[in-house]
Amino acid sequence: MALPPGILTLQAHNTQNLTCVNNVWCTEEIMGLVMKCDTEVRGRPLCTDHFPITTVIDM
Repeated sequence: MALPPGILTLQAHNTQNLTCVNNVWCTEEIMGLVMKCDTEVRGRPLCTDHFPITTVIDM
């Protein structure tokens, strides 16, 4: 799993609770090339509860 455990990926509209509901899966081979996998909390679009996830892979 490329997204480390415990990274918050969603803030519920009604309760404002933060939770970890998303995963980023990849093969073991690709995992060795992942330089970064994290959420962009400030980049969340309007009218959505999920945070964007950015994955950087060394090509």
